[in-house]
Amino acid sequence: MGNMDWHVLGYLLVGSLPGIYLGSHLTGRISDELLRPCLATMLVLIGYKLAF
Repeated sequence: MGNMDWHVLGYLLVGSLPGIYLGSHLTGRISDELLRPCLATMLVLIGYKLAF
């Protein structure tokens, strides 16, 4: 509810779309033993950032 800032949306898309593309291709090539701890660490750090 409010105004949409199209410039900010464009910047978000420019940053996120290549990340989504690269991440989806890399997850198929990286082993689970490496990927799971990386994802768990990232989730813990994001949770900590949201809590404090």
